[in-house]
Amino acid sequence: MEGGRPRLLPKARLRFDQVRGRHVLLLPERAVILSETAAEILRLCDGGRTGAELVQTLERKYPGAELGGDVAEFLGEAVKKRWVEWVLPP
Repeated sequence: MEGGRPRLLPKARLRFDQVRGRHVLLLPERAVILSETAAEILRLCDGGRTGAELVQTLERKYPGAELGGDVAEFLGEAVKKRWVEWVLPP
């Protein structure tokens, strides 16, 4: 996570599906129903903050929680699934 900034791939769209009452990640040929936690992490993947800053944002919202390992694991899976990419800062 060091130095890079996670962002959703340009083809991915994060939405709230009113019918299902769930967050959904829309991709060109499929939709992925997300947990509240996954949606919250993906909302922060805008390419504007580092992985460490993303974790700090979440840990401020949830004091006492140590989220670094879980967030890193989730982002690793999100990259493998081609939901997220790591970009270098400008």
